[in-house]
Amino acid sequence: MLSSNLQMAIPVRNQAEQPLKEALLELENKYDVSLLFKDDLVRDKRVKKTIWHADNLEQSLRQVLQASGLTYKKVRDGIYYVIPKESSGEEKVQKTSSESLLRRSPRLYQVQHPDFNPPQSLPIAERKISGTVSDTQGQPIPGVNVVVKETTTGTLTDADGKYALNVPDDRNVLIFSFVGYISQEVALGSQNVINITLQESVDEMTRS
Repeated sequence: MLSSNLQMAIPVRNQAEQPLKEALLELENKYDVSLLFKDDLVRDKRVKKTIWHADNLEQSLRQVLQASGLTYKKVRDGIYYVIPKESSGEEKVQKTSSESLLRRSPRLYQVQHPDFNPPQSLPIAERKISGTVSDTQGQPIPGVNVVVKETTTGTLTDADGKYALNVPDDRNVLIFSFVGYISQEVALGSQNVINITLQESVDEMTRS
């Protein structure tokens, strides 16, 4: 009778647990997000199914990762990075460096971390840049070509010399060009509004 009870207890225990990786994939599907992690970080780890069915993603993540000595970092909306809990200042520096590389160049991160499992498509964060292009007299210049350097992303200024475009986070230079004016390259820095004054080219000034 005792042997029978033990045999019945084993499948009940197995049904109450699942691999951590499987739980993370279920959370991905349930909340339509990407959870980034290295295979060796979750390998052989298991979690009880009953502890992570919370009302929202981040609460579920905390519950499922806490039992495994892990935590998470939100990279951007819809993307979370599963990481070890910090144990030293050196680990914090390494984690910060890895997160920075992940944001700048996901493909390079994958090369340096071959066991890393990225989502099928990792969206690149963008920010909106806007402004006005004028001549030296303060008059707006319509039709100025505004391009993100080393990309095909660009736009033209409107009748009031205004422009707006979305710039990927890994790009930081805009090129402003227009016939009869000297082209300008402008580093964005942390600015979201860039107003530009274009100088007439020497040839154009000579003609006038």
